[in-house]
Parts: sequence; C-alpha cells; structure tokens
Amino acid sequence: MIEYIRKRDGRLVPFEQDKISLAIQKAVRAVNGTDMDKAGKIAREVGGILEVIYKDDRVPTVENVQDLVEKILIEKGHAKTAKAYILYRKQRESLRQTKEFIQESIEAIDSYLTQEDWRVNENANMGYSLQGLNNHIAANITSNYWLNKVYPREIADAHRNADFHVHDLGTLSVYCCGWDLRDLLSILSSWDEMLPRFVKVMPMDYKKAMAKMKEQQQKNSESAEMTEEVFN
Repeated sequence: MIEYIRKRDGRLVPFEQDKISLAIQKAVRAVNGTDMDKAGKIAREVGGILEVIYKDDRVPTVENVQDLVEKILIEKGHAKTAKAYILYRKQRESLRQTKEFIQESIEAIDSYLTQEDWRVNENANMGYSLQGLNNHIAANITSNYWLNKVYPREIADAHRNADFHVHDLGTLSVYCCGWDLRDLLSILSSWDEMLPRFVKVMPMDYKKAMAKMKEQQQKNSESAEMTEEVFN
C-alpha cells in the first residue's frame, strides 16, 4: 500500500487517495459532468496501479501520480475530463509559480540589503546603492521572464541548478547594450556622415578613441591596396 508521496519541494507527506478523487471531480464539473462516482473509481484504480509500480518502499512523486491520472482518464474515454484535468494542473502550476515569485522577490530585496547575493556585484557598472537595489529588483523580474517564458525548461533548470550560468538575464536584449553588430559596423564605417545624428560634444577620451579607429581603418585600407597591387 502506498503510504507516502513526494512533494515538489522534496518533502514526504502521507498519500491521500481522496485528494485524487477530489481533483478528478473538479475536472468533471468543469465540463458540466455529473457522474462523481466514476471519479472515485478512477482514483482507486490509480491507487492500485501505484501500488504495483512503486513497491518495495519506493515513493511516487506528485507528478507521477498526476501523469497516471491523465493516462487513465484518456484510456477510459474521458478525453474532455482529461483536458480539464490538464488545464487544472497548469493553473495550479501558475499559482505555485506566482507564490514562488512573490517569495523570491522578497528574498531578493533582503539578500541585496545584506549583500548575501553574489548578483549584487555581477554588474560592474552598478555599485551597492539605492539605484543598485532598484536595478537588482528589475533584473530579478526580467530574469524570471527569460527563464519562464523564453528559454526551454531544460535550459532554465540547468541555470537554476548551477549546471551553467546564463549571463545578463537582467536585460530584455541580446546583451547589455543590445546593438546589432551589423548596424554598429555600418555606423563606424561612415562615422562622419552619421555623427550629426548623435551628440556633437563628446568626451575627449571618446574623441581620441574614434580618431584611433579612423586611423587604423585608413591603415587597413592602405594595406589592402598594397596587397592588391602586389598580387596584380
């Protein structure tokens, strides 16, 4: 007999077959069904199959049980109820993620204030300050968007488990600035023409850098011309 089930957070809790029946009943009501007795029968069938699969003190997870409920509902010809049950699972998952996000946001603020979070120093352009805290909170929200909405689940899980690190999740662009490299090269190749579109008064160091870039560009051009003369 199944005694325990493993929750998503790893905790072991007593296995309650009635909860399976109640979840199926909610799905039945969602499709305007009325036969609640079948919900109890399917719940008992799920319990019996679990006893066979998870013998020798093995413990099923919540996901294992829910997957089995979906499978049996479909096999028994209750496709509409199965769909409602799947949607119910999705809604519960979204609710859990919302609760987790709220908790993570609170923890993010606390960890920044105490400087316990390594991400406090991830941005070399932002020091520990009130603005840094605001940036940290915004980056935390944006990171969750990337991991929950953009990246595949396996990538997001690998990042969260520290299998590898996805840098700069705090900005909704390909990188800190988000400039397209092709556009940037186009601007640099015709700087004199493009300059009026930008600020005309630049720091001296920036002017020197641009002068050096133009000088190097001229040298590269002359070198290419010499090479062409030699081989022609």
